[in-house]
Amino acid sequence: MSPNRRFVLWFVALAAAFIGFYWLAEFSSEYLWYRADAYPIVFQRRVVTKLILFALAGLAVYALLAVNVRLAMRQRPNVRPVDSSVDPELRAFIDSIVRPLVVWLPRVVAVMAGLSVAEAWQLWLMAVYGRPFGVVDPQFKLDVGFYIYRLGAWRQVVSSGSTLLLICLVAIAALYLHLDQIRLRENELSFGRAARAHILWLVAGMLFLRGVDQWLSRYSLLLSQSRLYTGAGWTATHAVIPALAISALLAVVAAVVCVLVTRPGRAARPAYYAVGLHLGVWLLGAAALPALLQRVTVAPNEIELETPYLERAITSTRQAYQLDKIQERSFRATSRLTAADLASNRDTIADIRIWDHRPLLRTFAQLQEIRQYYDIVDVDSARYQIDGRQQQVLTAARELNHDQIDTKAKSWINLHLDYTHGYGLVVSSASQATGEGQPRFMARDIPPRTIPELRVDQPRIYFGEMILLPPENIPQQSSLLPQQQQKQQTARPEQIAARQRERLNSLREPDEMDYLLVGGREEFDFAETQGDREVKHRTRYQGKSGVPLNSFFRRLVFSLRLHSLEILVSRLVTRESRLIMHRQVTRRCKMTAPFLVWDTNPYAVTVDGRIKWICEGYTYSLSYPYSEVHYERQATPRGPQWTPVWNYLRNPVKAVVDAYDGTVELYVVDPADPLIQSYQAIYPGMMKPLSEVPPALRSHFRYPVMLFKTQADLYRKYHMTDPRTFYNQEDLWAVAREMDRDAEREAKERGLDPKRDELYRDMEPYYITMSLPGEPDTQFMLISSFTPYSAGNSGKTTQRDNLIAWMGALCDPERYGELVVYTFPKDTNVYGPLQVEARIDQDDAISQQITLWDRGGSRVIRGNLLVIPIESSLLYVEPLYLESEKRGLPELKRVIVVYEDQVVMEPTLEAALERLFGDLADTPAPAAP
Repeated sequence: MSPNRRFVLWFVALAAAFIGFYWLAEFSSEYLWYRADAYPIVFQRRVVTKLILFALAGLAVYALLAVNVRLAMRQRPNVRPVDSSVDPELRAFIDSIVRPLVVWLPRVVAVMAGLSVAEAWQLWLMAVYGRPFGVVDPQFKLDVGFYIYRLGAWRQVVSSGSTLLLICLVAIAALYLHLDQIRLRENELSFGRAARAHILWLVAGMLFLRGVDQWLSRYSLLLSQSRLYTGAGWTATHAVIPALAISALLAVVAAVVCVLVTRPGRAARPAYYAVGLHLGVWLLGAAALPALLQRVTVAPNEIELETPYLERAITSTRQAYQLDKIQERSFRATSRLTAADLASNRDTIADIRIWDHRPLLRTFAQLQEIRQYYDIVDVDSARYQIDGRQQQVLTAARELNHDQIDTKAKSWINLHLDYTHGYGLVVSSASQATGEGQPRFMARDIPPRTIPELRVDQPRIYFGEMILLPPENIPQQSSLLPQQQQKQQTARPEQIAARQRERLNSLREPDEMDYLLVGGREEFDFAETQGDREVKHRTRYQGKSGVPLNSFFRRLVFSLRLHSLEILVSRLVTRESRLIMHRQVTRRCKMTAPFLVWDTNPYAVTVDGRIKWICEGYTYSLSYPYSEVHYERQATPRGPQWTPVWNYLRNPVKAVVDAYDGTVELYVVDPADPLIQSYQAIYPGMMKPLSEVPPALRSHFRYPVMLFKTQADLYRKYHMTDPRTFYNQEDLWAVAREMDRDAEREAKERGLDPKRDELYRDMEPYYITMSLPGEPDTQFMLISSFTPYSAGNSGKTTQRDNLIAWMGALCDPERYGELVVYTFPKDTNVYGPLQVEARIDQDDAISQQITLWDRGGSRVIRGNLLVIPIESSLLYVEPLYLESEKRGLPELKRVIVVYEDQVVMEPTLEAALERLFGDLADTPAPAAP
């Protein structure tokens, strides 16, 4: 063996060994993590299923290719005739290539096919374990589960088989050409008898699979989209579906003909005719004829012909998104509110939210981050039983942010062994403020000071909402901006979920920064000032989470996985050390249950003295027949684009993550969902029933915003159940809009039109405690409002901005998940948010006061306008905050209340209501910690 050849072999061997060992480290580290911190059955199911699929697909492909190659090689002549047209040296060179190619091509293609099929492991698990929906499609009378679980699997088999046969056909034809069984002489192609039969058999196989594919395409038409709806319409059912069935049958007939003409002495012409007939029927019946029928027959009579199919689409879409469960009621909007009415709705009045998430986030950051290495990244709504009644609160976790540690202190030890956790929750009343306009705290400071109902025995937060970015991805902040101004750059609340999702999806491997080594030594706990000195407390992690690093192999594995030599060589890593990964709550849930889609905005609550994160898990599909596809605007390499995300959506799972030890518990809150039933069959014992949720925890479950917004968006159109009304879009709604005040201010500063359409945005749903009209008990609800839709709506108040309906989702355990819609009389004008905003802007006293405050180094922040249904009337409440440009500390300054034609502004909500309705009984304030 030559030195160069030996060097190449050694290089290839070392490269293969390195890649193999690195892969082993990835595999082993993932196995160890699932075994220590998650559910091993998830890892086992994935690995075993992928191995089975790889083996089955690989062996099938190898057998097919190997058999075909062997059949072709049988035609190799023992003595090749001398062909003067081919250079002998070239012939020898080609032979030297063909011999190893014949051996290795089946193997390589088999491995590639096995790997490709194995990647679809979830598809095949669902095809095997999928549970029926109990609902049949209106066209073929098949259970919806066929489309969601098995249609995709069958189409993958057909697609992969067709691709494989095409590769085989090309390879075998090339081999026969090399073996002189196919010859090109004087522009005429001649085949040897065996080569002709062999190739015809392969063509027959491809035609058979094409027939199967066209047969399956009939079912896929129920997922197609048209101008009016999703699913097969009149043209598809009367022309395309029959044409595809006939074309599929003719493809099979053509395949049989191809087999028959392989017999000796049979001409191939019948095969040509059969294939031509198949292609002609397909082109005429599936393309030309449908276009003609659509133009000549359907278009002039569209409403009559499409009505039955509109009914199908309306029924299926309402079922897929549970819109058929919505209770639609009338809201009279006629009664006049009195002080007595407000007194009878005391809990609703007492719980009206006067703190907006945007300014409160900055206020929390200023008052409660305490130290530079803590960060408050989001504010969420929750509710607790306080002073004998349910009260809405706003809560935020004080998390550790390594980015804010001084650059000189960012050593490996500090980042991964010493500064390991955040500390405590910040909780304030949603409806109360101090006399100075600051939040009325219920949980605050380090060590935590809380009211009894919010007791926290374990305030340490090792698992949180923050996403840690690798150093090269950390956005650089200008050194010219003071810290207060940097805090003012915080995104609006409706952008937080999108920002979290974008950052989460943009990181290919976020674990490289997101790991801790705990348990082997004491770590920094918190610092507090005692007299004139600062005391730094230390603690040792006692939680359940983490992979024990009790062997050299484990340290080596994670050293490679996390690209950290220190894990392997540091003396601070001992046999008692545990490695914590996947600390971001959404990612941890995604790793624990990768078969679900997880909400990117979890929220923290206190339960029995511990901090728990609650994260929403969704099942979805894009294959529910006749159901409309929901689109989301997502970032792509070409910029933001509308992307189809699902046409079936459920929220069957709540994940509860302990902030200290990272334990993930999955609770099934919608056991009727067939998809979650399927996953329970695949992963038995992994998810707990709703009956096992502790009552203290269950009281914190709330209806998810993402599902609610999707349902509200679809209900705008699908509240119309009459096909003719739907066809004419006579009663189309829009989600109520509001002015984006930050964008308006920016437009004014840049000299742009402050009333441009893009400065308006859909109102975000909000949580509220209220009594439904005619019901005595209060409910914690998520609500949103609708206005009439008009094409080309500019968002200006001269358009149809009056309210037409509002929608609510009940959150309390007894009635969790109930959806109600209250519609307003169409002959009564009910002010919409933009109309109320316009009336506020036109009030001289309020306008002058806001202009005055906006001068002299301060700026006014207008909070979200809340629409509050009470009895059969509506109150509109908008808080005003004043923020110094130097301090960056928003304070509640005024509350504006609008009722019918009256607009008042007072320092407190109670004062504004008393000005409108007279003396009111005092509402109790929560006790301060």
